[in-house]
Amino acid sequence: MKILELGTGWTSTYGIIPSLARQDCKFVCFDVKDIRHTCSKFKESLNYNISEYFSNEGRDSEISKKIVRAISKDNIDDIYSEFGVDYCVNEEGVPPYRDGEFDVIYSFDVLEHIPADAFSRIAKKWYDILRPGGRFMARVSLCDHTSYWADRSIDKRYLGYSQSVWRNILENDVQYINRLSASQIVEIIEDVGFVTLEKSAEQIVGDFRVHPSYKWQSDTDLRALSLLYIGKKP
Repeated sequence: MKILELGTGWTSTYGIIPSLARQDCKFVCFDVKDIRHTCSKFKESLNYNISEYFSNEGRDSEISKKIVRAISKDNIDDIYSEFGVDYCVNEEGVPPYRDGEFDVIYSFDVLEHIPADAFSRIAKKWYDILRPGGRFMARVSLCDHTSYWADRSIDKRYLGYSQSVWRNILENDVQYINRLSASQIVEIIEDVGFVTLEKSAEQIVGDFRVHPSYKWQSDTDLRALSLLYIGKKP
């Protein structure tokens, strides 16, 4: 099987961890930002996260030896190579692969960062590069990412502001979120051709302020903190 991770992140190891668990598969890690200049941080994250996942492995195990060899490398390409994982960057956000190349595409807390006006076009590319019968899986954070660093009453602070105020005053490039609702994301993914197998959303409990520009959303969408989506290409 060939598996693509969308948005591997600055210090993420979500692409490497499954490659150790399924060494019979080929993994590709894709992102829009080149993280090669963050090698020390990447190794720090790698050492911590992988050690957590494989804490029961003995120091003499093949996985442990591979981790030690990887952390000794001086650049990220060599680290990924040690795990048999390809690292790919495209600033436009479009994976440069041929149609039907992958059996599985997955992402963790990434789809909320895709520009709203480009989401449909990029989703169509995911559909094209997945083989018929292949699976598409995503966990999408629907929270206000700036709220991670500030006191807040709810995780979706942006609901309390108009779209224009959020876009022009509060939003920034580093923590950009498209503010698409769970239903909008599912609708776009289905519109490009995916068949939904499973979808669920964690919900906010309690009362909170909602600006009129979001009043059109259902209560379920307004309260959705994260979306778990699993679909397939027919």
